[in-house]
Amino acid sequence: MSVEQLPSAQARTAAQNLVVFIAKGREAIGVFPVPLNFDEPLWTLPFGGRASNTKKRIGLYFTTHEGGHAKSMDRRIPLREPFASFLKAVVCLRQQRGAKFSSTHSIIIRAARYLYDALEARGAKLADLLPEDFIVACKEVKAREEPSSRYKTGQHLLELVGYISRFNLTKITIDFVNPFPRSGHGDSRIDPDSVERRDRNLPSEASLDALAQIANLVVEPGDVLLMRCVELLVCGGWRINELLTVPADCEVFEPVVHNGEPILDAAGNPLQRYGIRYFAEKGGGPSVKWIPTAMVDVARRAVADITRITEPFRKVAVWNVANPGRAWLPDGWRGKALHTIVTAHDIPEMLDVVHGASLLKLWCGTSGSVRQGVPLAVLERAMRKRMSWLNQPGEVQGVSKQLFLTCLNMFHSVRGEIPAIVLPVTNANVADFLTSRLTMRTVFDRFGFKEADGSLMNMRSHQFRHWLNTLAQQGGMGQMEIARWSGRKDVGQNAAYDHTSGFELAERARAHLAGGKLVGPIARVHDRLPLADRKAFRDSQLATAHTTDLGMCTNDWSLAPCMEHGSCAACPQHLLVKGDAVRRARAEVLLEEHEFLLAGAEAEAGEETYGANNFVAHHKRMRDALRSALEVHGDNAVEDGTLVQITLSSSNQVGAVPSGGRTSRAA
Repeated sequence: MSVEQLPSAQARTAAQNLVVFIAKGREAIGVFPVPLNFDEPLWTLPFGGRASNTKKRIGLYFTTHEGGHAKSMDRRIPLREPFASFLKAVVCLRQQRGAKFSSTHSIIIRAARYLYDALEARGAKLADLLPEDFIVACKEVKAREEPSSRYKTGQHLLELVGYISRFNLTKITIDFVNPFPRSGHGDSRIDPDSVERRDRNLPSEASLDALAQIANLVVEPGDVLLMRCVELLVCGGWRINELLTVPADCEVFEPVVHNGEPILDAAGNPLQRYGIRYFAEKGGGPSVKWIPTAMVDVARRAVADITRITEPFRKVAVWNVANPGRAWLPDGWRGKALHTIVTAHDIPEMLDVVHGASLLKLWCGTSGSVRQGVPLAVLERAMRKRMSWLNQPGEVQGVSKQLFLTCLNMFHSVRGEIPAIVLPVTNANVADFLTSRLTMRTVFDRFGFKEADGSLMNMRSHQFRHWLNTLAQQGGMGQMEIARWSGRKDVGQNAAYDHTSGFELAERARAHLAGGKLVGPIARVHDRLPLADRKAFRDSQLATAHTTDLGMCTNDWSLAPCMEHGSCAACPQHLLVKGDAVRRARAEVLLEEHEFLLAGAEAEAGEETYGANNFVAHHKRMRDALRSALEVHGDNAVEDGTLVQITLSSSNQVGAVPSGGRTSRAA
């Protein structure tokens, strides 16, 4: 029996592999939501945001750096083959793998241009690519890109290396590491640039106060819908696309339990927590945003008002989805024969508009259509054309299942609403509600609210997310909890949203120390000092701080690295927050883990495993520290909210804080 051996990438040459790779890209071009010509140097795509304006388009230019800011192919130079087809194949395969937005493709194209220039400079083909070409490309990235974008450009160069290596497109293996550090995690927050960034990313106090008043002033359905949207942003800190695509049946009620038993309120009724179901972006998937207790009533009112306003539009949307090729019309017209002639006199009754003739002319063609009328099929086709979402399946669900729906002209200040044309609420609608532009007045302007200096009030939807994250940081919420509640996979991303400086946290700790609400050795030393010297002592000992999953760390990382990294419970520079239920639960989990690890280490030490005694000593130290921490949490003599410093004794064991905690204050 003969066996046919299929050719592998290893058996083919790099040039042959490139031909196969490009063919894969050509086959995958159908994954885009619009038809594209693979050989064209310009691909025009929908912008791609889940709640973006459906009319917005983005151009992918497979061209060189020359003329790179032109909005058309004028003055642009197409990339030469086969590099252009290679890059197009990369974009197609990225889209096939589930690229989030079409706009992300333009970034990898920009990165690829640097690699293209490096190859062109020495007249080489893609198969002749060398690691030195990436070095040259990175030098150009450093020269041309801003520091904040170099890391991302380097990551996309790394992504290109992944495709090249996976499909064996070069004669040698390319070993490349992104040389640019990631910025934005741990930057200083007290320099002028940081203060400016804080002011830019956080809403002003005046604008927040204005929104609180406007929430009870809005009357028009369009204003109420957008105002309730803003209220939900305040309640949950969503990304705007996440909020605008929540399902209509978004509310979740769940009993609050402790150790398997329901918790009752003062009246003996079971407590419930309230959440809103949504689809998290950036790979998060279906999730539930649990609303803080203080904001539950606000969130429930918002959902109720939005549902009331949008339910008629949802019924229209569901009918349109269930009847392909037809458009919803009021009773008497719905489902009529498509050859029925519709005249300008019929339009006001059908679509609830005043000027039937002008609308018929605009939607259905020439003035002759107005005089003679048009078949119902022509009008319904024009109506469905204005509901482009009918031909574009939603990224996470059908638009007809969304909570946020509107109708044509609902947010227009002059034109009348047309309920038969249903549209999703977009981020552009929210932006126009909050941010002024030449042709639109914000809700602040319409209700007469201005900043203290008389300037126009402006806000962005993402500012609420920055604001809530900053409040969580200031309130001492743990980094894992903040990341989880915000829908982030990387805890390090919290820093970009934290506009609380270490000095602000330290100021709270200093206030606790001055007010007698800090317990431990540092407090005893403070109280023995003369009154005139205490402020200087507080400023020097508590110069900065940051939150941890157990409390607050006062180590100044700008002076030296932490010698107790990962061992916060046993660190003398760590402060517990007495009575914090979340941090207490975390201490209980850590204690259980260290007791388990200690048992294993002791077993290894019993077998005389080399180095096991070091692990035994560490886990004992952590176990004792965590036990002391839990004793502090359970000590009724220490007031909740007190900061407690637990220190090590000379025998390297944790010294417990005496009940009552603090010596009498010096006069």
